Amino acid sequence: MPGCGSNPAPPPLSLISLRTAATAICAATSTKTGRISPPASAAGAAAFLARGATLLKGESDQLRRLRAPAEWESEYRTALADLDSTVSELARAASDLRTGDPVIEIRLVRQRLPALQTKQDQSWKALGIPACEAR
Repeated sequence: MPGCGSNPAPPPLSLISLRTAATAICAATSTKTGRISPPASAAGAAAFLARGATLLKGESDQLRRLRAPAEWESEYRTALADLDSTVSELARAASDLRTGDPVIEIRLVRQRLPALQTKQDQSWKALGIPACEAR
């Protein structure tokens, strides 16, 4: 109901506008993630993964504010869900690294993450937004 403090959903973007806006969001996140220093030891891996997960969660939140054109809405939702799966895996791994055996936890994340990233890459490629592919 207008006037009750609710914000109406923004109109869907054209595919070109969606690609442009998403590319800007993902490029900015990529710059930030590129500044995260790789850990020098297993002890630093949890903080490294947690920082990456936080940045990618922010990216996901920003991307969710964009509305895809109706004909691309399903693909866009899939790409966002794939991104969220990667974020969840990074956050889970960071948490597990703090409490578990670092050697085992690092091995597990190295096994799980590539499949999630491949799926995420395929989703963004289908939309023509390569800047949002896993990095």
